[in-house]
Amino acid sequence: MRSSSEAMKRIDIHIHAIGDANDGCYISKSLLRKMWFRLIANRLDINGPAEYIPKLVQYLRESPIDIGVILALDAIYDEKGNRDPKTAFYVPNSFIFKVTTRYPELLPGISVHPNRLDALEEIDRCAEAGAVLVKWIPNAQGIDPSNKKYIAFYRKLVEYKLPLLSHAGYEFSLPTVDQDLGNPANLMLPLEQGVTVIASHSGISYSGFSTKYMKVWLSLIKEYPNLYGDIAASSIGIAGHYVKQLLEDELVCQRLVNGSDFPVPPLKSVSDFFRKPNPFTRDFDIKRRLGVPESVFHRGCTLLRTF
Repeated sequence: MRSSSEAMKRIDIHIHAIGDANDGCYISKSLLRKMWFRLIANRLDINGPAEYIPKLVQYLRESPIDIGVILALDAIYDEKGNRDPKTAFYVPNSFIFKVTTRYPELLPGISVHPNRLDALEEIDRCAEAGAVLVKWIPNAQGIDPSNKKYIAFYRKLVEYKLPLLSHAGYEFSLPTVDQDLGNPANLMLPLEQGVTVIASHSGISYSGFSTKYMKVWLSLIKEYPNLYGDIAASSIGIAGHYVKQLLEDELVCQRLVNGSDFPVPPLKSVSDFFRKPNPFTRDFDIKRRLGVPESVFHRGCTLLRTF
């Protein structure tokens, strides 16, 4: 049981990690050359991956957010369990545990591709080490959540009470294997197995580009009481307009969880491109102006496996 004080902590369940090669992390040269990647580095005032975590922690400590879940991202694996050399971005679980051991305000969100030959053993190892959730980006990792061969994987998550934070909607930041893998309808299988599923972005694609998958997510909410959605990247473009719509439905509001998608910058206007405020504070302020209640900022504490 969590204490009432723990339940009242404001938490961000969606913070991406970046590390350097010495920690086993990998970023492809093509990603490093992308304009958005250089823009983010400039806005965060960092010069290389080694500066990323200290800057992240500084921002978090100076913001209204108490705790953050920092996320690993596993490589792409094929059906035979072989690692795919096309993997463009990789953050190992070992790096996440190293970071969270050093910074107590960060909690470990692991990533395990279910095609890995050691997938179940990796869940065992990471759960025993204190993992609080499992992160997937199916579009980018080549994971079809509806594949029945993953039932044993889902049962392992249920055994450890590990939520699955799975990207829902289109993916634009990373190279994709198949955009259709981001359809929230693919999450019905883990939901039916009893997994607590948090659909990243609640199906809203970045900047409100498309609400096609938001409608799918909404259709599943009433059917599955173990389905939630985070509001990561909702402070970008017109995405906040759709968050306001979600807040109007009481049941839907009770299923929303706070996440920022850091280091994706909260940008509501052109002028934001030229300012460098604390991104966690800016994200929090935008969401409060949208009408996001305090309960959404606390809800992650009731869903995570452990502190």
